[in-house]
Amino acid sequence: MQTKSQPAEQGGSASILDGYFPEKKFAEDNNTTQRTIARYRHLPDGLPWTLWSGRVWIPIEEGRAWLKSRVRHPNNRRS
Repeated sequence: MQTKSQPAEQGGSASILDGYFPEKKFAEDNNTTQRTIARYRHLPDGLPWTLWSGRVWIPIEEGRAWLKSRVRHPNNRRS
């Protein structure tokens, strides 16, 4: 599946799932397992996802924002 496509009027696809990856591909591309991704999805503030046609899809931009929100900074008092 392509994540970026040409506009439909230019002969490209107009998939509703552009910008989403299936959970399995998302895990493979990020060198982890589907089980780890499932654990991240089920956290109280977990990885965003949607269910489409019985498959779990991860929105890439929202996934990046989720990861960015989890960045930790050292405690300056202890540095």
